[in-house]
Parts: sequence; C-alpha cells; structure tokens
Amino acid sequence: MSFRVTQNLLNNTVMSNLNRSVEKLMDIQSKLSSGKRITRPSDDPVGTASAIRLRTSISETTQYLRNMEQGGTQLNTTDNVLNDMNNLLMRAQELAIGQANVTADVNTRIAVSKEIDALLNQFVDLLNTRIGNRYIFAGDRTLSTPFVKTGTGVTYTGDSGEMEIEIENGTTLNTSIPGSLLLPTAVDNLGGHANLN
Repeated sequence: MSFRVTQNLLNNTVMSNLNRSVEKLMDIQSKLSSGKRITRPSDDPVGTASAIRLRTSISETTQYLRNMEQGGTQLNTTDNVLNDMNNLLMRAQELAIGQANVTADVNTRIAVSKEIDALLNQFVDLLNTRIGNRYIFAGDRTLSTPFVKTGTGVTYTGDSGEMEIEIENGTTLNTSIPGSLLLPTAVDNLGGHANLN
C-alpha cells in the first residue's frame, strides 16, 4: 500500500509545525519579558507549588521581622520609661531625706510638697506613655488611659493582660508590663486603686 503525498498535506504539515514554533517563541518571549520561568500553574505544577511555599515562607518571615521590630520598639520604650520613673523616684527620695533634716521648716516643706506633686504628675504621665495610640502599661486595654489621677491618688484602670508577639511559628515573646505589675503592692492592697499622694 502506498501513500500519496499531496501538496495540501505538505502545506498542512508545514503550517502545523510553523504554528507550534510560533507558540514556543511566544512562550519564550513571555517568560523573557516577565522574568519568570513559570507564568501559569500549568507551565510547571511542581515548580508552582514550590513557588507558593516559598512565597508563603517569605511572607511569614517578613511578618515575624515586623513583629520583632515592633516588639523591640515596645521594649526599648518601656526600658526608657522605667529608667525615667526610677530617676523621679530617686529625686523624691532625695527630697524626703532632705526634709528629715533639722534645718527643714514649713517653707521648705511647702516648696518640696509642690515639687513632689510635680514629680507625681510626671510619674503618672510616664505611666500613661503611648506608642502610637496604644498605652504601654494598660495590659490588654491599650486604647484606654491606664492610670488616672484622682483627688485621692492614682487609679489603675487597665488589666493584667500582657502583649505578646509571635517571633516564629509557635514561639511568642512578651513585650509588655501591665501597670498592675508596676505597682503591685499598692494596687493589690487598695483593690486596684493606688494612692500615690
């Protein structure tokens, strides 16, 4: 049995081969212009799955880095505020010791009383330090002012919650100190109200 090759069959074969070559050329140009080896999932299903896993891993790592940066800011701010509070307490102690002196009189005690009141106001301002719009010593109630100065002292309105950040999958780090831990004895003994006057 013999086959006859017609001009029409030759033309169809050449056109089919030419179309395949054009498709391959267009695919190569698309990959070159996009800079991507995989432009559609069907190009390489295994490579696509690997790329998706890598993208997810990069996204998670980027989020962990952001979390650590925010946690570092929180910890640095807390450390600075605690140092400032320590300085205020040392100054108040100096003033108190100075008033135990025999030379202290009514006038010096009035002046020291005013300075102590100013130190108390600064102390409360430090207790109400914020990063952005969140109070750092408020526990979980970060949008509410945690310490309020009243006529009888200072009231803690936060809670005992602690802020945590995830620094890797399944690993968290505490980045806050609730105000109830800053003044635990006074706050606990007074049922949540600390009289700092």
